[in-house]
Amino acid sequence: AGCRFLDTLDDIDASEVPQDPRAVAVAGLAGGGWYAFGRNGEGLAGVRKPLMLAGTLDGDLPYETELRPTFEALGPGRVMFTLEGGGHWAFSDLCTVLTSLEDCQGAAGGYMEPSRVLEITQTAVTAHVKAELSDDAGARAWLEQAAWTPPEVTVER
Repeated sequence: AGCRFLDTLDDIDASEVPQDPRAVAVAGLAGGGWYAFGRNGEGLAGVRKPLMLAGTLDGDLPYETELRPTFEALGPGRVMFTLEGGGHWAFSDLCTVLTSLEDCQGAAGGYMEPSRVLEITQTAVTAHVKAELSDDAGARAWLEQAAWTPPEVTVER
């Protein structure tokens, strides 16, 4: 049944994708599913001030087929922090509890350390929220300077 549902997503008109005027900024942690927002993800173009965090080793929502297309479907003002070696679960504090998950193993499993992923996530999301909700010039400048050094983190606009 789930596959039949996914087959119908291409038929969704982007104008049918609901917009919530209360949302003034968005932070997506390992966010995929671009196909649920109309043909080619067209409904994502209206998302205001989106920040995405994505991991190159996300086994649940693969970078090339889920995360990158979602970012590319977003409209102007989009920002994406790509964490080299980031998995799916370390963007939150779940890895402190679910240590058996593969991407929660950190360097031992070939992933970025979950504590580092969480630190980057907290810093980037806090700066994004401060910049967009409080019009904080310092936070905005920090985001625009791409304070991270590749290959650990790549920042795209």
